[in-house]
Order: sequence, then structure tokens, then C-alpha cells
Amino acid sequence: MLLKAFALLAFASSILTQALAIDDDEDIMRQELHDRINQAASAQTMTGQNTTQSFLIKTRLLPNQSTTTNLSRFDNLYLSSVRTGAGTGDAVFTSNVTEGLQAFFNATTTKYPDYLAPLNFVGVSYPYAFKPTSSAYSDWSFVQINAGNDGAAVLKETLDYQYAGPLPWMVCDWWHGKPQLFIKKTILHPVTPPMGCADIELKKIWL
Repeated sequence: MLLKAFALLAFASSILTQALAIDDDEDIMRQELHDRINQAASAQTMTGQNTTQSFLIKTRLLPNQSTTTNLSRFDNLYLSSVRTGAGTGDAVFTSNVTEGLQAFFNATTTKYPDYLAPLNFVGVSYPYAFKPTSSAYSDWSFVQINAGNDGAAVLKETLDYQYAGPLPWMVCDWWHGKPQLFIKKTILHPVTPPMGCADIELKKIWL
């Protein structure tokens, strides 16, 4: 009986040793994964994404547009948001710099090349994400600013949306009583803004 007891103790000790070894291996794997994530994030930051400095986004009215309406009212406005629901909003513009959203390039993902970066905005409790909407049978659609950190990827130099084509941004007086941001599908064909709307560029104003 005594020999059986010793044998059981030895067997239990062996199982415990193996379990501890497995735990150690899992800890090592978790640490290696953590290290790889940190290295990837550092590498992405080193490739040029500015994650330490935020910026405002300001409109610049493009030249050679209709003079029948006062389009100059759309120049030098700051990107802001109007709430449309819990954690959702539409992108609008304001002349008040204190109402402008602080934007930043999110470098927590490495799936984009150096010239692209997800666009996010500083929030009180969590970040907000830049979300151009899409409609299959329309030439333009509105832009949302919603809670989350998975902002749409834009060209870091021009802030153009990667799937839209060159100079995709348009501003109109629309359903919020404020100038509202729209995206045009210029990658398919040229899009002429409707009466009262204007083509704009979005420019970074570093803070």
C-alpha cells in the first residue's frame, strides 16, 4: 500500500510539473506576442505616421467654380460633427476653431502602406472614426464620424479617401443647417457639384 501511495504521489508530481511547464510556455508565448505587437506598432510609427501630434482639418475652396452663388462661405472652415445617435454623428463644418475636432493618424495597425493611415478623432472617453458612407447608385454620399478606432484609411499628405479617386471632397448646405461634408466617386468619372455645393480640399493644421 505504501508503495502505491508513493507511486501516486510521484505521478501527481509529474502531472503538476508538466502543467507548470505548459503555463510557463503559455506565458512565454504571450510575452513574445506582446513583444511582436509592440515592435510592429513601433515600426509603423517609424515609417512616418505622426501619432504624437494631433491636427485640425480645414477646408480650402478649389478655384474655377461657379460664381452664381457665394461659395466663398465654404472656405477656411473646420471639420466638426453633429450628433445623430448614440456614438454616431455626421461630418459638418464650423467657422469656430474651438469646435473643430482634433484628428490623428492611428498607427495601431500595420496593414496599410506608409502613405495611408486610418483617420481618427480625439474623444473624451474613446476615439471617433472617420467613416465615408457609400451608395452603389449615387455619385456622392455623406460622411460619418462614429465612435471607434477603425477610421477609414486616407492619404496622409492630401487626406483624400483611398477608394474615391482624386479630389473627392464636396461641401453642401444640407439637412443639419450647417455645411456638411460629402464624398464624390471621382474614381469612376468626373462629378460636378450640384448648385450651391462646392469642391474643396481638406488641409491639416498641426496643433
